[in-house]
Amino acid sequence: MEECKGLPELKSTLRYLECYITRHFHDEERLMKEIGYPDLSAHMLEHEYFRRAVQKLKAEIHDNGASTRTLMLTERTICSWINEHIFKTDRKIGVYMREGEERNDPPLPA
Repeated sequence: MEECKGLPELKSTLRYLECYITRHFHDEERLMKEIGYPDLSAHMLEHEYFRRAVQKLKAEIHDNGASTRTLMLTERTICSWINEHIFKTDRKIGVYMREGEERNDPPLPA
């Protein structure tokens, strides 16, 4: 922000994030379907919520430019997603998969 690079950096960050989540969410949702993950619907709703949050940030930056406020909103949104979804919700998938191994479920398709 102090170097007047706020707008290009925020736009670049959000473009990267948007591309990443498109692929990651697709792959993760496919995996959950393959393993019969019981919380698939709720998990997909969280993904949609985050997609919309990223779109809202993009619109805010487009409409109002880069500012301390938009930088803080972006940081808060990303940190919240990491702490709440990745560290909590996504870990449940791993637990479910490990429990499946313990139950001797058939292996996942390659």
